[in-house]
Amino acid sequence: MTPYFGIILIGSINNIQAVAAFDESAKIIFNPLSDDNVRFVHYPDCQQLIIWLTHPGIAYGNLRLKNNTTGIIAEECPVQEKLSGSIQLLWDTLLIATGSYTIEIDYKDGWQHTIEIEKLAEGIAPVVKETELLQGRKKIKKVNQIYIEMVLEISWKTRTWF
Repeated sequence: MTPYFGIILIGSINNIQAVAAFDESAKIIFNPLSDDNVRFVHYPDCQQLIIWLTHPGIAYGNLRLKNNTTGIIAEECPVQEKLSGSIQLLWDTLLIATGSYTIEIDYKDGWQHTIEIEKLAEGIAPVVKETELLQGRKKIKKVNQIYIEMVLEISWKTRTWF
């Protein structure tokens, strides 16, 4: 099999009820997937897509990788095949060819997480807009601010200073 070393861009993440529930009285709790639940990690010799599910993995059905250009399902398997622990999916993405895809993860009563991804050709770097850089910096500043506030609060309560 041919490895494809291009990086993956993560696009929109949606949570839909693809098929209506048969029993209205059997409402289930469905926690949505968000940007914080999906990461792409790229190393010189391997790469992974990491997805932290919002429910235990054993509660899910199948997952599919669908090519958006051809509509062909490139891969389909039970969620448990990619499960690492109880909620983390680890997906070796070297075998995913260059192109645009949708990942569909089935849950109970027709609920589904969908993740749009784009696998770039090897050597192609994504274009990052200045506004995206600024948003990223704001997120980092906010996380750092929250951390500092937590440390100061703990220090104040315990009267320990660093």
